[in-house]
Amino acid sequence: MINKRLSFFFVILTASVSLCGQSMEDRWVDSVYNSLSIEQRIGQLINVRVNLPNKPYNKKIDEYIKKYNIGGVTFFRTDTEPLLIQSNAWQEMAKTPLMITIDGEWGLGMRLNDAISYPYQMTLGAIQNDSLIAEMARQIAEQCRRIGIHSSFAPDVDVNDAPENPVIGMRSFGENPFDVARKGAIYAIELQKNGVLPTMKHFPGHGNTHTDSHETLPKVDKSFEDLEKVELYPFRYLIDRGVAGVMVGHLYLPAIESVPNTSSSLSEKVVTGLLKEKMGFKGLIFTDALDMKGAYNKRSPDSVCYYALMAGNDVLLLPSDVEKSIDVIKNALEHNEKVAQRIEESCKKVLMYKYRLGLNNYSSQSTEHLMNDLRQVRYFQLKQRMYNEAITMLKNKNNTLPLDIDYKTKVAVVTFGENVKISKTLQDRGIENTSFYVEKDIKKERVKKLLKQLKSFDYVIVNIQNTSIYATRNFGITKEMLGFVSDLSRQHHLIFNLFACPYTLDMFEFKKDPHSILIAYEDRPESVNAVLDIMTGFFSPKGKLPVTINNKFRIGDGLTFENSLSPEVLPVSLIDNVYTRKIDSVALDGITMKAYPGCQILALKDGNVIYDKCFGNFIYDNQHPVEKDDVYDIASLTKVFASTFSLMKLYDEKYIDLHETLGDFFPFLKNSDKGNIQLIEFLTHQSGFASWIPIYQETFTEKGPDMDIYRKVMDEQHTVRVARDMYISEDYKYRIFDTILKSELKEKKYKYSDIGYYFVPKIVELTTNQSFDSYLTETFYKPLGLYHTFYKPLDHIEKCKIAPTENDTVFRKQLLCGDVHDQTAALFGGISGHAGLFSNARDLAVMMQLLLNDGQVNGKQLLSKSTIEVFTSAPFVENGNRRGIGFDKPDLDPDAKYYTPSKQSSMNSFGHTGFTGSFVWADPENNLVVVFLSNRVYPSADNNKLSKLDIRTKIHDLFYEAVK
Repeated sequence: MINKRLSFFFVILTASVSLCGQSMEDRWVDSVYNSLSIEQRIGQLINVRVNLPNKPYNKKIDEYIKKYNIGGVTFFRTDTEPLLIQSNAWQEMAKTPLMITIDGEWGLGMRLNDAISYPYQMTLGAIQNDSLIAEMARQIAEQCRRIGIHSSFAPDVDVNDAPENPVIGMRSFGENPFDVARKGAIYAIELQKNGVLPTMKHFPGHGNTHTDSHETLPKVDKSFEDLEKVELYPFRYLIDRGVAGVMVGHLYLPAIESVPNTSSSLSEKVVTGLLKEKMGFKGLIFTDALDMKGAYNKRSPDSVCYYALMAGNDVLLLPSDVEKSIDVIKNALEHNEKVAQRIEESCKKVLMYKYRLGLNNYSSQSTEHLMNDLRQVRYFQLKQRMYNEAITMLKNKNNTLPLDIDYKTKVAVVTFGENVKISKTLQDRGIENTSFYVEKDIKKERVKKLLKQLKSFDYVIVNIQNTSIYATRNFGITKEMLGFVSDLSRQHHLIFNLFACPYTLDMFEFKKDPHSILIAYEDRPESVNAVLDIMTGFFSPKGKLPVTINNKFRIGDGLTFENSLSPEVLPVSLIDNVYTRKIDSVALDGITMKAYPGCQILALKDGNVIYDKCFGNFIYDNQHPVEKDDVYDIASLTKVFASTFSLMKLYDEKYIDLHETLGDFFPFLKNSDKGNIQLIEFLTHQSGFASWIPIYQETFTEKGPDMDIYRKVMDEQHTVRVARDMYISEDYKYRIFDTILKSELKEKKYKYSDIGYYFVPKIVELTTNQSFDSYLTETFYKPLGLYHTFYKPLDHIEKCKIAPTENDTVFRKQLLCGDVHDQTAALFGGISGHAGLFSNARDLAVMMQLLLNDGQVNGKQLLSKSTIEVFTSAPFVENGNRRGIGFDKPDLDPDAKYYTPSKQSSMNSFGHTGFTGSFVWADPENNLVVVFLSNRVYPSADNNKLSKLDIRTKIHDLFYEAVK
């Protein structure tokens, strides 16, 4: 039975029922159908090839639209803007809106020269975090909709269990039917939920073939029982979950079709008997391209559309001759009454899906800001992350990686291909090396010379680049390359990096096993970046082989570094269910009492996850359940995870002294009463600064934002986003600092204040010559694999993954989602030292655990133990100040009335709370980390039930009881 929650996104549109009992969808379909001539009804089934790769568009399409009212077109390799301009023009011309399609298995870049390409599906098969595939699909759908694409011929759910397959290979998720089905379903469902019709392909399964259906008709010679276990399994899995599009391949399967050499795309037994009747598929059925030789094997190309229609297909894709194909079907009406039935059934189904895709209310897309929209930073960040998480380590003898090489160790970098990035980047990261470029057709004399030159090196890093994804091209590997690597392996410690299809590894004969083997799957800049980061210890490898290479390296193999610390590899050791149920109950009570709409809770004991759950929704309407990869505005936790961490690192490296003053960094403060404030004073909240200055109030009037200060759209002077449709000048921050300069400084005693933290980003920038956010990313977030911690989240992830905060009725006059809640941080453009950071529970737990691990991760010392001890201590206890340096600490009075952390926490523990409903706490004596994130300020910051009900304290208490 179809999972209702995941069923096709536009089913809800059919719920609108007219007075006569017929749905709006049915009325539209019937109305359009009845307005069409028989030729136009046939035309609705035809989808026409627009162009050959990078060639002019087919000039006859205008005629096809006017004469036959064709149903759709498919674009091939071209540029994006011309595609959009042309499709807009054709849509204006069409009587019935066209369904625009593209073959975009790895995104629009598969067919568009200037669009983004994501990893191939076999690379996705290596990724263990399926949420990345879901996010990729959402982004692809977003890009498709931006240029008016309604259907993408993806995903490929062929199970590739034939390494020599000439046409699938890297296009498959792998050889395990369940993994292929699971990942394929995630991809298809997210496309579908986000307004793009997916087409699972190539039914009934192209993975175990040895010829190319573009050139001939491949044969799949398996019993039906075997087909059900492997080839058909992913299709059944996706059908059961409501995926609404399928593409039928050109394959001959004797177990299903008794007529020899009949293509599955033309077989009634395959399309109608198996797909529609036995497997229960009710969605839209596309043929594979009918101009492929596998389609018209031993048949006239002009009759192929007729046979495909009668087999049960709905969309007749890319016929060789549109006019002749329509004539054949039209002429067949006179001799076969079933033809009319098939035309009506498929034409109405095509119209139904056009309605569900919104084509009943078609509007064109603008070319304005087109490339900016299609090349957003978050698209490229996701792409890089996917390559990072795909890299698969198959060997790591003697912990060769990450590289820890002193100046005496001689390292050579041998690269097949002209890419010198690996050698240069290693050099930049302190690993001295000598680079050697090797031709793919290297001659014997050069082999001898190179082997002689390389004899003196201790390690040789071999990079197999400039490869191909096609088995028919031997994956771009030459016999000369194989011979050279074999000879090289006799005498050296090899670090072997394969930027190619994993099957390629079996081609290499190593005389002596390499010390390390990394499979990068593709030769792309992003995979090179990922391998470099793994080799130098920025990331721990996480990928697993999606296919079996040989008896030595099998599906599921993949090593990681010992003692790695990142959200994805945290070990699990769950607590007793008695305590789990109690914590669940407290969390759910908070939602029932409307203290917050939803939350994330995570706890670590001894570095193991003992609890990791999400509750509730983003808002009180049950529409978006909180998930682990959603992010929250963490408010004042920014003081810890941005300001304090960055200053700890600078202190560690002796770039700053805690007794330096603001005047030492900012000359304009030098002669003021603010100039003598020491860093340690504002970090411990005893600087004399006011707790808060409502500077934002100066920027709006009773009617709303002061338009002398703001603009509704970004222009050359107003480049800083404060919120949606609110932009301010970059120079406004100087007015903020001027206001601080003129503010009254009070007695230097403990009083919580944000203001000193406003200066931290500039201190970091002045010291490091890096922007504050990039310094944090390069120094902490990237080495720890934190992909959900950042400022300005709308630049990094989709809005649907960000928990909203307050419905701001005073300042910004809008519901805040992705823009920082704190007003002053908003005036800074979302990047400040006191607020602005967004994150999730897992990322924050990892950073706190880093502190409990004495600052060490993956063999690297990110922070020294002594620095951590300095900052997490309470240096001014004698002044009645409990605060650490940037951290909160347990209250000095054990009987204090308001006391958020558990009273069971040790005096050495530390953490922080945030205004939006966040809390983190780490206890080195108990090696316990607890994180609680919520958006208690939704819809109003006046809601303080979270504190009044002591929810965070109760939960913290329960964790202490659970681990005693």
